[in-house]
Amino acid sequence: MRRSATFTAAAVLGASIAVAAGAGIAVAAAIFPLTQAEGLQRNLGLRHRAALGLSDETDAAVVVLSEETGIISLAFNGELRRPLTTDELRSQLITILLQHKDEKSLVEQLAS
Repeated sequence: MRRSATFTAAAVLGASIAVAAGAGIAVAAAIFPLTQAEGLQRNLGLRHRAALGLSDETDAAVVVLSEETGIISLAFNGELRRPLTTDELRSQLITILLQHKDEKSLVEQLAS
């Protein structure tokens, strides 16, 4: 099952999330549950906590870009990897996608 989420600092979305599907946006202003993990860094905001929460409960790879610091983070399987360069992010996303290439996407699952 593949899902992707794009976190944005755009004023129109505020602290909510846009969910990307294919080449477009499937849902704007979505709200996801925050992680229940303890011992997180105090400087992690709601986007990071929502990214971890989503990756705790699904197989989504969630990319977070901090509007304050410009730091790129990747949440996957309940783990937050940061800071990442764009090349590191690309490499990790390719690895994740290749590991799951034979799985049906959410859209394919819903259609069947």
